[in-house]
Parts: sequence; C-alpha cells; structure tokens
Amino acid sequence: MGKSINDVLKANAGRLAKLSPEQRHEIAVRAGKASQLAQQQKKSLKEQLTAALQLPINNRKLRKEIIADGYEPTQAGNLIRNVVQRAGKNAMMFRTLAEILGELQPQQINVNVLATMSDSELQKKIDSITIEQELEEEP
Repeated sequence: MGKSINDVLKANAGRLAKLSPEQRHEIAVRAGKASQLAQQQKKSLKEQLTAALQLPINNRKLRKEIIADGYEPTQAGNLIRNVVQRAGKNAMMFRTLAEILGELQPQQINVNVLATMSDSELQKKIDSITIEQELEEEP
C-alpha cells in the first residue's frame, strides 16, 4: 500500500530541515518560478479556449440547426447544444451536467423520464428547474 499524503509531507519536512537556509531559499525560489509559469500557462490556455469558443459557426446548415435549437451560433453554443442533446440520452451525463451546473440534486433526477424526453423537452426541464430554484432563493 502507498504512503499517505501526511507521511510524504512529514518526510519532506524532515529533509528540508536538514538543508541550509540558502538551500531552502533556492528551492523556494525555484518552486515560486515553477508556480508562476504554471499560472501563466493556465491563464493562456483559458484565454485561448475562451477565444476559440467565441468563434462563429461557419457551416450554414449547422448554424441554422444551432439557432433553431435556441443556442448561439458559436462554438460555445454548439458545444452546449451537443452536451444537452447527449445528456438527454445518457442519464449519467445528465446527472453530471446538472451537478456541475448546480441545478439539480442527484435525488431529484428521474432517469425513466429522461429516457423519453426530446432535446427540447430536456432543455425546457433544465430551464424550469433554474427558474424554480431562483424563485425559492428570493425572500
């Protein structure tokens, strides 16, 4: 069986205590630089993904379908549309989507009903749940 995180942390603390202040400082400096680089990469990835999701859908047929389904004709709209469509056919995906959105508690999902719902019915159900929760939160 592997070591627990506490065992690893204790071992590392013991090793660091044996180092000179200069060595600990150097390790801290390198760790700070690595952390800064990781944060910059994460920020860059987020910016690139955000920009990519805002790109318009150029395929006319697909664009019309996306608009007809009530979504923005962007990559983000298409992504959301696909997730919602697949969630209607896959109870586990719907549960995960609902939990991510914070819209549903797992016990509120009736899997038997989901299997018979169309995409538009599923979207209406999600929208109605959002509205109900917003009304419940008002004083």
